[in-house]
This record gives sequence, structure tokens and C-alpha cells, in this order.
Amino acid sequence: MHSFYWRMIDCVQYKQHTGSMTFFNAMQFVFEETPYSFQVVGSFTAREFENLGGENCLALFVKLLDRYKAEFELRGNIVYLHNRIGTELDVMFRYSQQIKTIEKHVSTRNLSTVMRGYGGEQREDGTYPVERVKFAPQEYLDLYGVRHGTPVFDQRYTTNQGMDERLENDLIYEPEVSITIDIVELRAAGYNQARPRAGDVVWLFYEPMGIMVRVRIVEIETEYEFIDNAFVPKKTAVTLSNIQDKATDMMTRFENTNKTVRDLMAGKGKLPWNVLDEAVLAATRALQSAQTQLIFENGIIARDKNNPQNIVLFNSAGIGISQNGGATFDDALVAGGLVAEAVMAGAITQGGPRSVVLADGYVYTLDGEDLTTALGQYGMEFFSYEGEVVGTLYPSRSINNPSVKGISVSMVDSAYYSIDYQYENNRYASFQMNKQQGYTLTAGPARSQSQGAQLVMLANAAMAGNDLGAGGWGNRTTDQAAIVMTQNNNRNDVELFYGGYSNRNNARFQLKHNINDNQSNIMMEATASGVRFPSFKTVFGTRGAGVEPFPNGIALSINNSNYIFLHDSGQVEFWAGGRVVHAFATDGTKQGGTIEIDGERLGMSPVDSPQFLIEYLITDVQPGKRVYIDERFLKAVDGKFAVFTANGATVKKSAKSFVIEGEDATDVRIVGERYDQAGRFWQLQEEWRDPNTVLRPASFDTAEGIESSIQIHTEEGNYYEQPSGEAARARAKDVSAYVRKARGA
Repeated sequence: MHSFYWRMIDCVQYKQHTGSMTFFNAMQFVFEETPYSFQVVGSFTAREFENLGGENCLALFVKLLDRYKAEFELRGNIVYLHNRIGTELDVMFRYSQQIKTIEKHVSTRNLSTVMRGYGGEQREDGTYPVERVKFAPQEYLDLYGVRHGTPVFDQRYTTNQGMDERLENDLIYEPEVSITIDIVELRAAGYNQARPRAGDVVWLFYEPMGIMVRVRIVEIETEYEFIDNAFVPKKTAVTLSNIQDKATDMMTRFENTNKTVRDLMAGKGKLPWNVLDEAVLAATRALQSAQTQLIFENGIIARDKNNPQNIVLFNSAGIGISQNGGATFDDALVAGGLVAEAVMAGAITQGGPRSVVLADGYVYTLDGEDLTTALGQYGMEFFSYEGEVVGTLYPSRSINNPSVKGISVSMVDSAYYSIDYQYENNRYASFQMNKQQGYTLTAGPARSQSQGAQLVMLANAAMAGNDLGAGGWGNRTTDQAAIVMTQNNNRNDVELFYGGYSNRNNARFQLKHNINDNQSNIMMEATASGVRFPSFKTVFGTRGAGVEPFPNGIALSINNSNYIFLHDSGQVEFWAGGRVVHAFATDGTKQGGTIEIDGERLGMSPVDSPQFLIEYLITDVQPGKRVYIDERFLKAVDGKFAVFTANGATVKKSAKSFVIEGEDATDVRIVGERYDQAGRFWQLQEEWRDPNTVLRPASFDTAEGIESSIQIHTEEGNYYEQPSGEAARARAKDVSAYVRKARGA
């Protein structure tokens, strides 16, 4: 058993993790308890886990390899992780009955040409959010027909891409072939590599079934003998296979030998190990003890005598390093740049006091000995001049909905956050949040008064996109909720937009007053039809004058005793000193003028008469002439009227006319009592008051619950000691000076 396995078995990761995890963090989770380090060479998608951990590191490592579909190779104490290791080789190995094999396995038991996958939470109707189907290539469908594989039901897969990758991995449409042969047999078939490499791919033509498949070197087993104080390979068996080993199968093999290995290695403790130091020592030992052969061909070729596949090529194009005899150069330095699977370094400087350090998965920037930033492990930290953290930029997720992910900027308690625009030697804040001084500021661009500036707040960013052309947001501000503040030479305007010209005409603009934890009153509401003030008095000026709503009308008031009241019925009252002094009824009658008699205030007609009289005046009426009364007047007084002369002349009346007797002309006054108010006299003014009037504020509209669509989310994170705000500002000033100086240079 390889020492890597028993060392990994002997380490335990006691912590557990639930949720999404990147491949890098998953590997760090595995190896932080082991004497090994790792380098990620490939690219992997984050995966979701539940209760990951609580087991030995080998079991955890194999589980993650299977989950992320990763492969690894071990060099010294560094584990290199790839999407796929080995080299694609155009080597054809033909199997026949005459070629001796150590072991052979051929099976079509798991063969299928179509497989379905179902992901996400099953709906009530039995369907799934993700439903995918994968078919084998057409030649295999023609050869084997439709053979259904076991469907995949896994709610962890919530995207089509993820499910497609799973089906691609699980669908086995070629017979599973595994053949173990001696390396001599493999080389006889055309494998010209000095040493077999795990992961190399060759063609296998299996004649008994008439099939040709791609197989990989999945296992290399070498038997050694001890000669002249050295181990010399005696026999090497190579297994070619297209069978996908499962993590559980590997674990079974590892665990079966666990007890034996522990007994053999009893008493040996773990040695502390550092990836950087070990890498430097390993490179030094390799250079000092190298047994190389220099070949002058297309430059200089340095070939490892112990393993001719390891070569270094140096020519005018650059330097290349190959582990497969020069078939490919995975590590190279050419005119176009550096290509390498992994670069290990302690510190990178720029020839001055400023430097960049890479260590433990972090990138640190320093100014002399002062730490300025630290990047890595889900965050970027910023430090003040004294080396104290002032803020962190890190990925986050919503507490209410963990599936919603984002990026957050977190400042320590004594620091402020600002987005500035720099012009010459000045900085102008477009956004600033300052907890210590207790304000949050948002401002438009810093421009001169003659240039003008605008601050625009739009509800929908799609209304201000590039698709609108050079006009920016154009007229689209008028089809959404928006606030536009404009400053120019002679104006400072504020425009508030609501509603829309298409399908949003039922929009509303509301001003609300909070009355408790979950209720508010509507103080003002504007809709397409107008503006209303539902509940309270609207005051104008400093004397309390205003408009006040009531359940049965509205009052235009100076104060509580003097106002004009308009009833829902249409009646209008003028109140002075807390009493009605003039009123207009809905039937057209009115009361004006008042008089107080015996403690009662009485209303009279506009001519201060206690009766409802209608008058008619005619001048210079000649004696003996018959005067006919206007028919409308006769109807208004119900045909009852009196005639008074100015000179006391006698009047002779009939039903519709009268005659003046005497010798001289005279003025005549005709008076009648209004027909619908006949007999009324000294009317009580209080009778004009609407008995339903309530002299107090109207009852509130139904209180509406405060909307909870806008919430403040907090995130768990690191907490730091409070840095000096003055020092941070001084440091920012120094940085600005340095940048200006560098730009000038």
C-alpha cells in the first residue's frame, strides 16, 4: 500500500460542512489535517454538501474526487489535482487469444444507450424542474439499439448543465473492458514511453467482440528486487480499462489494508511539513543529484537517465519541460509568457520597498513591513497604516434565502465607506456611509454650476440601458417610478415621477406615517385621478389655517371656531365664534344675518326680515291704469301679495292685477311671502346645522401594514479591533499623493 494512503487514513477531519463549497475550499478542508499540500491545476464547479466531514481524510478525499470528478497525482508531498491526467496517444493495442494476459474482464452488464435524469424538488403534478435525457452516439444506438440505463433522481442538480454532466458521466454505452498485461506486451503493441504513466489513453481493439474502445492506464503495479543496495524494477503489470472506478470501491480496498498498515507503522509519528520549504528543498536536491544526459538536437535537450521521459528542452524559442518524452510541454517559458501547472514562490517584489507575498493560499501586499491588503480564502481585506483591518470585500448570501448569493463590503465599526470621484487634487463623494458621524450621502457628479449636474433614481435599470441609444434614459423616466434632481445655472429642480403611460395608470404615490411596529396611516395619496388627504387636517401657513376632512363633509378653517363647512349633501355653512351665522340649504334657501333675543340666536333673511318675503318694485305708476302682476311672481307667492304706494294712494286689487286710484302718479312696492316658507317666523339658526356633523377629526382610514419588501440583511463575518479613523484618513492622503506623483513620473 502506498504511504500516501495510510497517512491519509491516519488523519481525521472532525469538522463538518453543509452548503456550497468550491473545489479549492473542499481540498483545503481535506488536507488541513494532513502532512500534504495541494495544487489545483484544473477547473471545477462548486458543489452542494450536507454534513461533509467527520471521517478520516482518505475517505473524505476519495468522496470529493468522485463528487467533483477530479483526478490526482502525487509528487513528493504535493498532490496535484486535474480534471484529467495522462496523455492522449495514438497507440493501437490489438487483443487476441494468442497474447498472454495476466487478468481480463469484459462485461456488458452495465451497458445502456439512453439515460434520463430528474433534478430539483418534485412538483405536486409529479414533474421535476430539471428533466434531461442523454443518448449514446448514433453508431452505438445502431449497434445495440435502445437500452435504458437506471435513471438519475437527485434533487441536488438544479440546472440542465449540471444534470447533463452527470448523465454524460453515468451513461456507459461501450462494453466495460479491463485487461492487465505485462509492460513488455504493451510496448510490443507500440507503447513507446520509457515508463507507463497513469492516465495515458490508448486504443484497444477487442477482436472477440469486434469492438474498438479508448482505454486508459488505470493501474501500474511494479515488483522490485534488491540488487547492489538499490531497488530495481523486476516486473511491471499495467491495467488498461474503460471502467469508471467508484469512490466506494476504492475505499473498500483502502480500508481492508488499514489495520495492517497501522501495525507496521506503529510508533512512527507525523512529521511537520511546509509546502514552500519542501518544494525548495526538493528542487535543490533534484538539481544537485541529477544524472542527466545533454543532447544537442534542435537546441539542448537534458534527459533524465533514470526516466528518459523526463526532459528539458532549451533553444532559441524558449525553455520547455516534458514528462512524456517531448510529446507535450506542460511547463514552458517562451516569448509569449510562462506556462506552468503550478508556480511556487515565497515573495515577489518590484525592486523597491513594496512587495507581494504568496503564502498559505493568500496574496499579501506590503509597503515596507506594513501590510496593506490580503487577498484569498473568500475575501479581500484592507489595512490601515497601523496594520489594522478597516474593511473586507467578500462573497455573501442572503440570510432569508441562502440560494441568493452576492458580494458584500464590510467596514469595521470606526471606519467609513465611500465611493469617490477624483478631480485634480480633490475627491468628491458620490456615495458615503459614515456610522460615526451618523449619515449616508448620495450625490450626483462633481461638475461646475455652468455644466450642471443630475442625480437620477430609477426603479427599473432596464429603463436606462444601452438599448435606448445616446439619450441615456430618454423618455423612459416617465414610464416608471423615478426621482430626478437637476442643478444648473439658475435652477435647482426636483421631479418626482409615478405611474406610466402604458399599463401602469393605476399607480399611486403615498405619504405614510408610522403609528406602530406594523401599521401606518396614509397622510397623502396621489393617483391618476387626483390627490387626496384621507385622515387629517392639511395645514397652510403658521396660523393653523387649512382643510380638514370629516365623515360627512369638509371644512375650510381658520381655527376650530371659525370656518366654512361643506356637507356631503351640498349644504354650506359659515361658522363664526363656534356658531352658524350664515347658511345655504340644498333647496336654494338661505339664512343670513343673525340676532340674539332672549339668549337665542335667530337668523333672518338678507333684508333682516323674520319672514321669507319676496319683493317687487314699480315706479311712476299712473292712476287709473291696471297693472298686471308677473305670473312667476304670483306663483312664487302662491297668488298672495300686498301693494304699498309711496304717496298713500288707494289701491284696488284683483287676483292678478291692481289699479291705483287718485290724481297723482306713485311708486309701488309689491310684497309676497315665499310659497314654500309661508308661516315661518323667527327661525332658530341652530336648526340649520346638519345634525350629523361631528366636530372632531374624522376616523382614520384602515391602517395598512408596512411593506416588508425592503429588508436589511446582515452577514456573519470577521470582527476586528477598531482602527484609528484619523490614521486611516492620513494613510488615504498619503496614497493619493503617491498616485499623483507616480502619474506625473
